[in-house]
Amino acid sequence: MKTTNLNMTVENELNQYYLVQTDRDRQLNLHFHHHRPNTISDINICILAKGQADVKLDATVTIHETAPGSNARLNILAITTDQAHIAAAPNLEINNNQVQAGHALTTKHIDSQQLYYLTSRGIPLAVAHQLVIDGVIKPYLKGVKL
Repeated sequence: MKTTNLNMTVENELNQYYLVQTDRDRQLNLHFHHHRPNTISDINICILAKGQADVKLDATVTIHETAPGSNARLNILAITTDQAHIAAAPNLEINNNQVQAGHALTTKHIDSQQLYYLTSRGIPLAVAHQLVIDGVIKPYLKGVKL
């Protein structure tokens, strides 16, 4: 299993998209730290797992006690196809009460009904599959590939 570790400090403002596309087992450990006051982070992570992949994601934003006025947002989009599985956990560790923070996890499985609709309109199955995926991950394509 391939493991990816990312440990980052938010200096002023971090607005970042991350994209993981895999058909293999992966473990991702991502940690973002707010140490200074009034720092801002908007972190968006998309995982696309195909085939038999088993993906585990632990994403954490920590706002330290030295960071009042900070604003953090952590969003995870987990997309599966075939028999793939994703276990994802968006975590917030808040050590200062004068902050704004939130997190979200959205899951989506690309199912046969979506593909059937497109193929019934004359679109080949492989093209239909890629159209559905591209439509969902488009905002992440210019982001950091993990």
